[in-house]
Amino acid sequence: MDLLKNIVKPVLNEAKEQVVNTLGGGVPSRNTIIVVCDGGTAETAAENIVHYLEAQGQEACLMTAGRYCKHRQELVSNRVIIIGHHDLAKEQLANVNIWNADPACSRFGLICGAGFKKCVLRARRKALNQSKKDREAFARYYQEKLSKYADFAELYAVPRTCKARKEIRESQYDLLWTIFANEVLPQFLTRERGTSPGQDSPRSAGPDSPPGPAEDSSERLLEQFLQEAPRALCVTGEYLRRLYERQLVFTAPSSARCEEGEGKTLLERGGWRISQDPARDRFCLQERGAGRCVTGTAERILSPVLADIHAQAQIRRMKETGGLDYGIVFCGGGAKGAFQLGVWRWLEEHGGTERFTGVSGASVGAMNTLLFARGDYERAERVWLGMRQEDLLRRNEQLTRNLEACLPGAQEHPDLLEIADALLGDFQENAGLFSKETLERIIRENISLDSLRNKLAYVSLSAFKVPGRQKIEGLSSIFSAEYAFLDPWSPGPMEYVIRRVLASAALPGAYTPETVNGVLCIDGGVLDNSPYAPLVQAGYRKILVVHLTPRKPDRGDAADGKALENGPAPGRNGAELWNVWPSASLGGTLEIDSALTRRRIDAGYAAAAECLRDFR
Repeated sequence: MDLLKNIVKPVLNEAKEQVVNTLGGGVPSRNTIIVVCDGGTAETAAENIVHYLEAQGQEACLMTAGRYCKHRQELVSNRVIIIGHHDLAKEQLANVNIWNADPACSRFGLICGAGFKKCVLRARRKALNQSKKDREAFARYYQEKLSKYADFAELYAVPRTCKARKEIRESQYDLLWTIFANEVLPQFLTRERGTSPGQDSPRSAGPDSPPGPAEDSSERLLEQFLQEAPRALCVTGEYLRRLYERQLVFTAPSSARCEEGEGKTLLERGGWRISQDPARDRFCLQERGAGRCVTGTAERILSPVLADIHAQAQIRRMKETGGLDYGIVFCGGGAKGAFQLGVWRWLEEHGGTERFTGVSGASVGAMNTLLFARGDYERAERVWLGMRQEDLLRRNEQLTRNLEACLPGAQEHPDLLEIADALLGDFQENAGLFSKETLERIIRENISLDSLRNKLAYVSLSAFKVPGRQKIEGLSSIFSAEYAFLDPWSPGPMEYVIRRVLASAALPGAYTPETVNGVLCIDGGVLDNSPYAPLVQAGYRKILVVHLTPRKPDRGDAADGKALENGPAPGRNGAELWNVWPSASLGGTLEIDSALTRRRIDAGYAAAAECLRDFR
């Protein structure tokens, strides 16, 4: 073992030096595979990946995350493997398909994303910080995997048993890179453009397929935009004007502007155009001759257009088949959302749920939207009965660690901005008191893209506006109510849907915000807790709204103050609204156990029987 270490380590150290020397005189050749280390505890695994690649006859180069980001534009032709747990790894994980060798990987915080020219490996230590039982289970799994690849482990000096608790993330990376090298990397090295690991033929065009020619989400978005937007009838000059007005509230007044005729024109309608400036990796939506424009990333400018194109196409198909009759809305209310399963059960027993082709939700209602779209009531009930108090209130360990690290040094470092930067340097993990890992796992395990292709599904979001454009007068001057279509035809649809559902459920202060279309978003219930608006706009005739708070006669829906009455009303596009309210309080928003969940389900069933006697 020592002999092998003495052989391998010098080679890896030489590879480190090669990075500095290579970039000092230029960039690596396009045949060089770049291995990026985005976190100190991943360093040994990154070095081992370099050595493995070189042993396979590949040119390989090790880089730090900072150096890679500095030279990213010069390395777009290279294949890249990113390993680590900081911002770069998390950012790039959204640009590749998620792969796990088996379900235990995600349980133990091991995540791998594999695309055509990019792989991302990320470990989440907090997945193993919860209990001694979890750590012991991980140690057994670790030893089982390392025994399976014993010769490999010996060659690369990978410990055969899990390290001490304080080094748990190093053990995660030891295991993660071992699994990756044996089960994914060989296929990644030999696969051809347009094929996924294990395939010999070109990939199908289905939205579940792994990324093909495009290298990351921006390129996949651009590729799909160029294919679909020019021939989409719904993308008119008037549509682009409305899109500009929607985007304007998220744009800083001092942001860079497009010059007339600047960049490559991707689409032009009615005096409005969308253009691309590849040199600065940005896109621009502008009105010719008027000086009005907004700029942003592909996700910011192109993604909303594609989502609207796909939503309108789905609406047209449903109109042709008479499928715009019944829609259902799930309001937000945390753990009280189990009540909505009781309503679902009643509907199944009295006319069926297949007639509900439109579904929309806010907050926990967004999760129920996914479950309802899947159409498996027994599965949804098992999910809810399996949730525990500790799942909802599991402490955000990263926030705790950052507080402990920053507060003792506050007197030595009086610069509050510097302290705030250290505390919230990774806003996506540090801005909430509680971990949303359980919710994310539930969402991942219960998405059915096939089901979403047969439904019209939306979630509501509360998106942060750019300050300074108007006077702060209430929540509507801070947030904008947005309705995100759960688009199963988007590039990388799985992550697309997950991010939007997590954003809708990001209860302020409790859970971290999510970025959707380049804008930071929190709980959809902040502005619209009963989001029937997108279903009304789509043309649904009868919309059932399932509330989670008792009705107050003077306010209607206690959650958001809307005066909701059954039947048609002005401003609802002729749609009839039907409502189910609990007859009494359902308890605390974050209060849950299996017995309470069962009582809430039964309360939903009873309320539906009372409120929907005349519903047809």
